[in-house]
Amino acid sequence: MKNIEILKKKYRNKFASILEKSDISNDKKSLSCSIIAEIWAYFERTIPEDFLKCNLFDIHGITEDEKSLDINILIKAKNVLCEYCWGVEWQKIDNIYKSDEEKIKNFIWNNSVIPKRIKNGDNLIIFGDSNSPIGKTLFASIVMKEAIKLRRKSFFRGQTYEWVDISILQHALLNEKEKGEIEDYRTCDWLVVDNINRMDFASIKQREYITGFFNPFFIERYENKLPTILTFCFDIENNIDLQKAVGSGIARMIKGKRSFKIRLSPKLDSDSE
Repeated sequence: MKNIEILKKKYRNKFASILEKSDISNDKKSLSCSIIAEIWAYFERTIPEDFLKCNLFDIHGITEDEKSLDINILIKAKNVLCEYCWGVEWQKIDNIYKSDEEKIKNFIWNNSVIPKRIKNGDNLIIFGDSNSPIGKTLFASIVMKEAIKLRRKSFFRGQTYEWVDISILQHALLNEKEKGEIEDYRTCDWLVVDNINRMDFASIKQREYITGFFNPFFIERYENKLPTILTFCFDIENNIDLQKAVGSGIARMIKGKRSFKIRLSPKLDSDSE
């Protein structure tokens, strides 16, 4: 785990020289530098390195292997993302500001509805079935960055954030020696659980053993209204028994009224199943 104080010092030194050229008072420079440094330190501590600098404008529908997402899927996905983060669909934002990037950046900086997501305990479900990367982690990173940006307001500076691959979470849940780490995942204000795959191909005994650890964990976060972002490596709506596929805890989050869903792959026609 990266040391947050060392990271803050690194970014404080970086932004101090930039702010030195501004016209604001020294007291404001010091405060601004401290807050910006803290935000970037949490970015680096929490978000996967490849997605550290990504923002809304990096969602262009072209994957790492140069494949294009279906345009209708892309637009719907961006609409849900913007609704979750800023309370307005992407198409409306883009139309109002006529695709002016600076005006859109100003809008999203000043119109976050992330506090509402915190209050309601709204979860975000990101999924898609593909053999190549389709942007699930990218979408999750943008939301997590929006949550961390709230640290510029004093009320939110006590919040905590964690990002964990499902395999690491499973390992921690199955090993009592890692109770401290599990407590961080269980109680943090914002949690991303990445790369969730189906478990219904395992034996009944294996499923029952694994979900016996997972179910209480996810049910507790759901009942405590702690926003959780889940990314799935399969189509959760593809005519499957979710309780068998991922356990009752995760299934409850998926089906819950407080969950927003972002689809990143075409939905199979029922005739083709």
